[in-house]
Amino acid sequence: MKKTVLVTGSSRGIGRAIALKYAEHGYNVVINCARSTDRLEQAKKEAEALGAACLAVQADVGIWEDCVRLFAQIQEHFGDLDILVNNAGISWIGLLQDMDVSQWNTLIASNLSSVFHCCKLAVPGMVKKQSGRIVNISSVWGVCGASCEAAYSASKGGVGALTQALAKELAPSGIQVNAIACGRGRSAPGRDPGRPHGAAGRGGRCGLCHDRIPGLPHRPDPPSGRRVDLIQRKTVPGTDRNLGTALQDSGSADSGLWIELLADIDSGSGTGFLGQVRIPARSVKIRLVSLDYWA
Repeated sequence: MKKTVLVTGSSRGIGRAIALKYAEHGYNVVINCARSTDRLEQAKKEAEALGAACLAVQADVGIWEDCVRLFAQIQEHFGDLDILVNNAGISWIGLLQDMDVSQWNTLIASNLSSVFHCCKLAVPGMVKKQSGRIVNISSVWGVCGASCEAAYSASKGGVGALTQALAKELAPSGIQVNAIACGRGRSAPGRDPGRPHGAAGRGGRCGLCHDRIPGLPHRPDPPSGRRVDLIQRKTVPGTDRNLGTALQDSGSADSGLWIELLADIDSGSGTGFLGQVRIPARSVKIRLVSLDYWA
């Protein structure tokens, strides 16, 4: 008998890729999204082209009533779930002081409450079979936090804690619960409609918010002068890495180097501002060893 998997938030991105991989391996696949019905139908066609039975349901898993309707349809078509992948989620980049209560509640509902909803509805069938798998898609920001993504970081931290608690609670029933803390990934354009700034710098300071964070110095305009790339030399030819830009001020001999550190947001999609450092010309010889940037 074929096993059944539900992947929430699976009309595109990580969720779609996971769903199609399960379809490729012969599972009954249930896909879901809150809004993108056109993309959902396209993903359904792709799953069916791989030979899988696929049920596509539009439902906002952050809303309890939508989840109840979703699981009723799953029960009608396939019976109890064998695998649940909680992938649905949104992001919001900006200062905490700019986020209103409704935006906070929407993000927490989409990223954290949705995991509770789906687990609560999936677990009874898994307990009955004494078997099941739950995979929660989290983020490194749930572990270390990210400035200008306080709500997102909090929601993913909650997912991590819920995962650990459920793993202990459900282990006696033969149910495994795990989380994947994703780092930087590439997704479809417009993935996060809640982002007011688009692809801002992640991990360090949000470049577009930097000037408005209380207590932080104003981000200065660098002086004019000659720009020189800072390259991290690799031992393998052709693998050198651009770490940022050094701008040599043409104004005076004492002005030295003005270094602006940039981090790639995504291949070909721009950079995010991490900070600027001014190095006096008379300082000791500087050797840039590495720049670690978590994304």
